[in-house]
Amino acid sequence: SSGTVYYGVMIQLSDATGDGYRGLELHTGSFSDDGANRRLQIVAGGGGTGAPTNHFGVRVNGNGAVGFIGDLGLINTNVNFFIVKVSFSATAGQDVVSIWRNPTNLSSEAGSGAAGFTSVPLDFAFDRVSFACFSATGYKADELRIGSAWTDVTTPVNNADTDDDGLLDAY
Repeated sequence: SSGTVYYGVMIQLSDATGDGYRGLELHTGSFSDDGANRRLQIVAGGGGTGAPTNHFGVRVNGNGAVGFIGDLGLINTNVNFFIVKVSFSATAGQDVVSIWRNPTNLSSEAGSGAAGFTSVPLDFAFDRVSFACFSATGYKADELRIGSAWTDVTTPVNNADTDDDGLLDAY
């Protein structure tokens, strides 16, 4: 089918040495063949993605083949906000994945300019999200959100309880 899915995640590395693989992965299928079932990775210290180990790299696997490698820039210990847009097409082989790192305009995709990475058209599917940390000192991840619009993953959550009913207004 066709449609668009966005997801956003904040990642903060505990160090900027580029030592060890850490990041977010989207999978499909079982974990018994973990490497073959990874569909998208946003990782630091992942030389296997094709990016230098001191960069955030991106790898998209389509139809079981590793490819469409991208570089999202130098790693650091700041909180980095990644937004991923998956544009699904009803035509086989025409899905597109775009990724922004620290977008400049949280209220508008157009206002944030071009994505830091955009894949060539491919067939893309995922059914689970995981966080990975291999041989590294670690990282923190927060605010994993999935939605059908840019603002679904960028708008701050309302934590107010203005009517004092014990439930947040957002509920």
